[in-house]
Amino acid sequence: DTASEVSSEVSFSYEFAQTEVMMKALGSNDPMQAVLQSLERQHEEEKRSALERQRQMYEQELQQLRKKLNPDRLSTGPSGGQTSGQQGPGQQSHYRSLERLSVGGMSHSASRLRQWSEDREAVLVRSLRRLREQIVRANLLVQEACFISAELERHTEYRVTLQIPSENLNANRKRDAVLSEPAIQVRRRCRGKQIWNLEKMENRLVDMRELYQEWQDYQHHHQDNPAMRLYFRRADPFF
Repeated sequence: DTASEVSSEVSFSYEFAQTEVMMKALGSNDPMQAVLQSLERQHEEEKRSALERQRQMYEQELQQLRKKLNPDRLSTGPSGGQTSGQQGPGQQSHYRSLERLSVGGMSHSASRLRQWSEDREAVLVRSLRRLREQIVRANLLVQEACFISAELERHTEYRVTLQIPSENLNANRKRDAVLSEPAIQVRRRCRGKQIWNLEKMENRLVDMRELYQEWQDYQHHHQDNPAMRLYFRRADPFF
């Protein structure tokens, strides 16, 4: 068990380091890098706003508690008149009970708010980390597809973009998660453009690799086969 835990930690550390290296390799001018930085700044601003709201709520509850437990309350004296600052045993017991209830209620509210803030923070951090990993994965797919397209002279370009999947617009979606996910914009001269999700891009890339390998084998054997030439012209997993 210990060995498997160590192996998992090493694997996670390697994948995290690889993601960091790939993100830095995108360069500061890469649009995806700019989008991530913008999302991270927004995350920090929202976190500061949540902490400020939490502080204000604490102050409001403390003010309410002070009003309830004001020691300058008027109490009834033996003659039936009102005297200030003198409280009988019954009133003192009542105020102590009220104090315990008020402090307990405030602690419960503070605990709930703190738990909500921590849960929200965890969701946002996981969501941003997943987005970074997906962008790295998408860039690797694009690099390979662009290379094969150029080798086979298919005049097709690929680049990473962001889209909001329809399921993320559902009212029942998990709140506080990043809505966008990477997608692949596919452009071909005189043919316009398409948007592929990562799953479609991966499936198409499998076909591209197979076609590229067949083309290399064909070139290596110097075969002059009209049927194969026609096959290579018509086979088009690129668009």
